[in-house]
Amino acid sequence: MIRRRGRGAAIVGTGFSDVARSSSSPLGAHVVQACLRAIDDCGLSVHDIDGVANYPNPSRPVGAIVDGIDVAGVNYVAGTLGLDNLGWACSVSQGTVIGAVGEAINAVLAGSARHVLVWRAMFNPPGRFGRVEVTTAEANNQFTHPYGLAHNVMLFALPYARYLWKFGKSRADMAAFVSKNRDYVADDPDSVFAGRALSVDEYLAARMIATPLSLYDCDMPVTGCGAVVVAAADRAVDLRHRPAFVAGHVSLGLPTRNSVIMQYEHLAESGRRLGARLWENAGLDPSDVDQANLYDGFSYYVPFWAEWLGFCAEGEGLDYLASGTSERIPINTNGGALGRGRLHGTPQLIEAVRQLQGRALHQVGGARVTVANAGDPSHGAAAVVLTNEA
Repeated sequence: MIRRRGRGAAIVGTGFSDVARSSSSPLGAHVVQACLRAIDDCGLSVHDIDGVANYPNPSRPVGAIVDGIDVAGVNYVAGTLGLDNLGWACSVSQGTVIGAVGEAINAVLAGSARHVLVWRAMFNPPGRFGRVEVTTAEANNQFTHPYGLAHNVMLFALPYARYLWKFGKSRADMAAFVSKNRDYVADDPDSVFAGRALSVDEYLAARMIATPLSLYDCDMPVTGCGAVVVAAADRAVDLRHRPAFVAGHVSLGLPTRNSVIMQYEHLAESGRRLGARLWENAGLDPSDVDQANLYDGFSYYVPFWAEWLGFCAEGEGLDYLASGTSERIPINTNGGALGRGRLHGTPQLIEAVRQLQGRALHQVGGARVTVANAGDPSHGAAAVVLTNEA
């Protein structure tokens, strides 16, 4: 039962750009495409947009950051789209795309804007993704790079290895879930993995990148963009599709302890804190949720977030994912980033909205409450609870 009504803001439009492993079109073209699709999706025009919010961090460290090529910030989008009615703009450095949505929600509630465009763009440069080509290990890198922890995958493998050891689990416990993610996008022409199934045996036989993370535990780098439009609730009901009303949101995924090396216990402490505040803000609890969209930049974050958001107890996340749909709510029903490519939380956000609008490719019947989260506690995370009631 929904015990608390929406607070006056809703997500009303969504849009993905074309997504590709590598693209001949610049990132800016993908961003414009996604933003225009989101604006058109709710029946608005660019002249209706009076606010913009973005998480502009580059997909990987590069030498010179060029707006529209490596990233697409608020200046680029405002100028390229010709947003002549703009009165509010924000860029966030924590919380990924849902952190930016949180700022858009706050702007709408404060009356600073009526229709806020939010997007997250990802650029996959030519060459081997994430290659580290430095000869000097500076600052905190002096404690990691000389010991083989120069790449994110190596760093992110550590908390997963600790978790598997602590709770007596193995990669085999993850296999069915990752395979199912591919099934969700097999019939989705907009996914880079369309028509490319992944069996449990293929997952288990995959090339290891940094044990226990294999090739298929990592979301594939892509060039693409996802965008949404946030509007005031009184305006939202007049637009093209049923609004996804905001019940609560939080951008709180800051590390509670300083550590050069990522540690499972530290992540869990911060993740549980975010989950508790999310349900407090929303006036709901996990039992109210009909469908969930959990961040999956690496596969293990799905069982982690299932635990931290309270869908199951600590150490039970993999068992929860393996249980039948009658025993757990549907999760990442559009394939998430593991199925769609590295779109950094936009698959989770957009699927949560479309489920409530009754427009999802794999629609959950009677979905009234959804949740979406993005990011991880080591770099910042955010989450939002949406309902179909104002």
